[in-house]
Amino acid sequence: MNQSSHEAVPVETVPDGVNGRGEANAHMTNVYDDFTKQAGTYGLTEYHNRWFASDRIPGFAAEPEALRTRTQEFPGELQLEAVPFQTSRDSTLDHVKYFAQSTNYFDIPDHGSITFAADIDATTVGTDPDRQICPAPAEDEPCKTVLEPQQAAATFHVLNIHETGQLFDWFVGEGKAFCLTERLLAPLVHGVGLDEGYTQIIETVDISPGMHTYAIRYRRNPSGADHAEWLLDGDSVARQEKVGIPLDVQHPGRFDDITWPSIGATGERLRDRMSTFNMAHGLFSLLDEFPFHPQYGDHFVSFPEDERLFGQGVTATFDNFEVTTETLGE
Repeated sequence: MNQSSHEAVPVETVPDGVNGRGEANAHMTNVYDDFTKQAGTYGLTEYHNRWFASDRIPGFAAEPEALRTRTQEFPGELQLEAVPFQTSRDSTLDHVKYFAQSTNYFDIPDHGSITFAADIDATTVGTDPDRQICPAPAEDEPCKTVLEPQQAAATFHVLNIHETGQLFDWFVGEGKAFCLTERLLAPLVHGVGLDEGYTQIIETVDISPGMHTYAIRYRRNPSGADHAEWLLDGDSVARQEKVGIPLDVQHPGRFDDITWPSIGATGERLRDRMSTFNMAHGLFSLLDEFPFHPQYGDHFVSFPEDERLFGQGVTATFDNFEVTTETLGE
């Protein structure tokens, strides 16, 4: 496990069985954060040792009350609240209401898998499953209906931003959740243009009230194959093969109407360029149109602030962040 430049965090390592085929396999689970400590009280110092939060970045105006536990003890879980959303930007950063990424990075096996998981419960206010939002009149673009988790969501992320800009996300609303794959564009990731970047919602699922376990697994093998997989309470609900290639490029007939179609992209395989992941949690909206940034003037669509902030918000509980690595023999 590689450490970032922030203070190292001890994690519990638990062996979880050995494969019976005679191969040199290993299966290990790291309990990264369950918001408790063996002695004393888990507080903001422990939280910030494990998570680098967006509200600690100079000039980044995160939701002012998102971290509800800022002045109180953590009750064995993380509670975040932004009701209603208040921040808005005419760029990709409009999506981010609160964001905190792990200060630890985790090695990706050359042959095997790495799975990130967290328990999440979200309650939204001010959302409407039939809500339409409309671009600025000058855009001459149609209004569109947006999913509940696009309006307000608790989020779980697996990130390779530092090497490729690739990430995999769960957006969790109150009654629905969706799986998202994305390769961030410049200016967020240097050198990634419309020919390589994409943001695509793969699958939307109905969820019942209460806590569920959301997981994202990445697997690769020496043959050159790789894929990402999204799991809900242990069941696989979505999959992306050939990570780095947009889904509508890989499967034009199946994903012609995907949200959002790539723009002249061919993509590129990222399997051999990714060595580590870290993970993150947050509060997000996702309402505008890819490519989300005015530097792409030929494709950028402007949405007025009152179409992006309309009184919606989310209260979220997170717990039991775990990382499981399965390393297989050659």
